[in-house]
Amino acid sequence: MTDFESRANATPNTTPNDTTATPADAKQRLDTLIANARDQFLMPITIAEVIRKVNAGEADLSDLDYIKRKSTSWCGTIKRQLFGRGLSQNASYKDKLYSGHMPISALTVLAQENQSTGGIVEAYVYARLRQTVESLQPLRNALVSGAGGTFSLLAFLSVFEQDAKLKRSVDKAYEVVVHALFNAIASRVRAQVTISVSTAEAAILADFQDFCQLLLGVDAAAPSITLPARLYRVGGANSRDGGVDLWANFGPAIQVKHISLDAKNSQPIVESVSAEQMVIVCVDADKPAIQSVLAQVGLGERVRGIITKADLVRWYGLALGPQHAAEMAGPLLSALLAEFDDEFALTDPTAIDKLTKERGYDKLKLQGAWSVAQPVTRAVKPKKPKVQPNSRAKKGK
Repeated sequence: MTDFESRANATPNTTPNDTTATPADAKQRLDTLIANARDQFLMPITIAEVIRKVNAGEADLSDLDYIKRKSTSWCGTIKRQLFGRGLSQNASYKDKLYSGHMPISALTVLAQENQSTGGIVEAYVYARLRQTVESLQPLRNALVSGAGGTFSLLAFLSVFEQDAKLKRSVDKAYEVVVHALFNAIASRVRAQVTISVSTAEAAILADFQDFCQLLLGVDAAAPSITLPARLYRVGGANSRDGGVDLWANFGPAIQVKHISLDAKNSQPIVESVSAEQMVIVCVDADKPAIQSVLAQVGLGERVRGIITKADLVRWYGLALGPQHAAEMAGPLLSALLAEFDDEFALTDPTAIDKLTKERGYDKLKLQGAWSVAQPVTRAVKPKKPKVQPNSRAKKGK
């Protein structure tokens, strides 16, 4: 057992504002990043690439501003190699990573361990990524073979809900399921949206002709336009999108929440979205109580409906069942596979294995503190001390 391993077995003290870090602290912080990561491992890969550059002499941990500027490029290069796409990181994301999740003191400990072992920390991160990819691969295989009548939406969603490596991506799984189902049904029923303007406002149409053509697609000569009904995914999470996950060209915004919705937590969700109408997708819901509370606060008309997991399972069962399978099974599963591939770009570990050999990670033994045999664990947040009531104030003194 190395000195790092023995010290990493100590109890970590990962308080948010640590100015020093022990091996146990640094390892726990890294494991927490991995446990909280979505399938693309953005923060863990960033940490791995930063300490790799530090060990190669291409960066210095004393110059955090330089690391913040360059880490997007370093991580983006690997993401393109593994996932076929780059990335963008804003300043607040980097501040959160290096100030809160992985302060310089912890990063220094990891960089030292990485250098003394020939890259063990990097190897550990990519081995954990490989485990996540291995969990996704059977899901994709199920979609490919599902046209034969074997696909089960309930089993598909259950993997995301129960596999610790995929739980952070369960909301994305719900998004692709809803999007694929909409596309299949809308295409089958030939759903269309018509936009028209009043020709009585001839002067307005003439003066703002270019504006109307660009934004509405209409003008005085062609005062209406008919388009296929479409549902669009917003894409990456953004604090400024108000929590909207999908939006339609015919009205409602759609928000996906992997929670059990009740009267208490429904109001903030509705208030956070500025669309006139919205649909909420959730695990289950106390619909009568929610509708009652929203009506009381004047938000009832903004919620077109609530879609639950049971609804999705029932609708997929209908589409893939004997009554509609001939017309809908193929298009639905093809749409779901396309959505899955777009969201989960890496489902084959071959690219990770190639990187592992190129960098020599395959020659390192992941054992002791760096074993991947057990699931990663998140840091336990310290409980806030209970505020004792002031006896003098209580007596009104």
